[in-house]
Amino acid sequence: MNPITDWMNRNPALARLTALPRPVLLGLGAAIVALLVVAALWMREPEYRALFSNVEARDGGAIVSVLNQRNVPYKFADNGATILVPADQVYALRLQLAEQGLPRGGSVGFELLDEPKFGASQFSEQVTYQRALEGELARSIEALQPVKSARVHLAIPRQSLFVREREAPTASVLLTLYPSRSLSEAQVSAIAWLVSSSVPKLNAESVSIVDQDGHLMSSPSGEAGMDSTRRNFINDIEQRTSQRILTLLNPIVGSGNVRAQVSADVDFSRREQTSEVYRPNETPGSAAIRSKQTSDSAQNGIMPPAGVPGALSNEPPANATAPIQTTPATPPAQAQA
Repeated sequence: MNPITDWMNRNPALARLTALPRPVLLGLGAAIVALLVVAALWMREPEYRALFSNVEARDGGAIVSVLNQRNVPYKFADNGATILVPADQVYALRLQLAEQGLPRGGSVGFELLDEPKFGASQFSEQVTYQRALEGELARSIEALQPVKSARVHLAIPRQSLFVREREAPTASVLLTLYPSRSLSEAQVSAIAWLVSSSVPKLNAESVSIVDQDGHLMSSPSGEAGMDSTRRNFINDIEQRTSQRILTLLNPIVGSGNVRAQVSADVDFSRREQTSEVYRPNETPGSAAIRSKQTSDSAQNGIMPPAGVPGALSNEPPANATAPIQTTPATPPAQAQA
């Protein structure tokens, strides 16, 4: 006899179940399976998706603090660089965090100046302003579609009172582009002009632009440093000159029997010259007067020095004294005869 059948017959509850009709048993089995499936789904953890990836430590701490306040479960991946949340809350959480300005990214802007520090030195204020300016420039560059992230470094020398000791500032830009994206020469020049226009006395030629692979995108100064505008100007000169040559020779030798190739060498250097010209000599032997200065002095009524030389003659005169005069006595009148 089958041992399973013997065991079911020994158990009264199972014996009653076996006595039920087959449709009832099938329905009961389906209900049990459904309960097991529901229990398994309830016990299984929700599906997690990436909320943000490549998150810096500062932004990660702020995001986790907000998630804890909202009682949202989360997980970490990629050594803490990626934050995972339930898949059904990803988009809602992104909008809510964006409303609070999270993630802020690696750059900070002029919000550094919103909270001034009491007792900060002039050097600290200058460094804070420079950091804020670098962050604002990085945000402006990141607004370009091919640019994923950007970092800007400014080298602003300290101002000096002496004109000869003043140095021009320089800048360097590190770009991280999206995969399969690139920047044209015009876009690279635009970034250089954007940075140079934001910093006083900074030339666009002093801005170095490098991509994430370490390739120099901005051309150095010299012949290799001509921007697209200069190159287009040279190409236009070469094409027009070649076309003129073909226009002159085709009627003589026939069309297609002559080839012309022109290479133009254009000097784009700039020179400043200052000259000062004086009036030439009108007559031989006479020189042109550049400057003339005359001084006259005259003295009248001054007596020459006199007296015995020495210390006695240099002494001041004695005090003046006036003689005492008395009225003479009147003689007695003579008697009349």
